Amino acid sequence: MTKQFTEDKDDTQPPFPPTSLRSEFRARLLASMEAEQAIARAARLAPAAMSPAFRQRLLKSISSAPQRPRRFVSLRWQYGAAASVVLCAMVGSLFCIAPQEGHTSAPTLQATASRGIRVSESGSQYYDTMTVVAADNTVLRVRSLPCNLCNLPEDVI
Repeated sequence: MTKQFTEDKDDTQPPFPPTSLRSEFRARLLASMEAEQAIARAARLAPAAMSPAFRQRLLKSISSAPQRPRRFVSLRWQYGAAASVVLCAMVGSLFCIAPQEGHTSAPTLQATASRGIRVSESGSQYYDTMTVVAADNTVLRVRSLPCNLCNLPEDVI
């Protein structure tokens, strides 16, 4: 016997009223959903395996490609050789270049320094004077600005 359909009865209502999930069951359900999402994300990012036919074709093309011969001298050796050539040229130029004929040594300069002291009512001042005399009797004299001499009385010391 089959059950007859009646319009007056509402079949859309569930037999039990809805209730909320317990907190521990809800936490376990959320954790398992997050784990499944992480697994799905990792599967999307993982590289796909090559088909055997494609792998064979790839290996054939790699093995049939002409191999480039290895360079005999590496760049490190080339740079080292260039640096040693430049260094030898510099050292050789320092030792092998002789002074040319007719070169005379630079004229010597005479330099003197002196300190002058001027005593006045306001206190003592000193100034330094530098004098440079060249071989052709050219004189260069430089005098510093006057500076005060500090004389402290004995009771301060």
